[in-house]
Amino acid sequence: MFKTIDEKSWNVQATIFKLGYSNFRTEDIPRAVSLNPHLPYIYVPDDDWQMLSDELQQIYYNLRCNFDDNICQFDTPCDHVKAADIPFQFELNDGSYREEFSIT
Repeated sequence: MFKTIDEKSWNVQATIFKLGYSNFRTEDIPRAVSLNPHLPYIYVPDDDWQMLSDELQQIYYNLRCNFDDNICQFDTPCDHVKAADIPFQFELNDGSYREEFSIT
């Protein structure tokens, strides 16, 4: 069980973020991960989005990202995109307990 950052939210602290098996955030600034099951997407702060999309474009040569609109899309139909097993991993850490999670 993780402690939330405060009693007014469902935010927990995350310290390590990986795309594939390498860290895409190199600074040691913890991020608040908000557990909001009513949201249909995963929100990523602008600075982290820039780093994440840069990493994704290194993996997928046909991925185009628009940083003003915070979107990435392939320039080919989805059935022409090679599937890849690239997990997005993060470590939740409340100071007394830590665990790594993976989204594939």
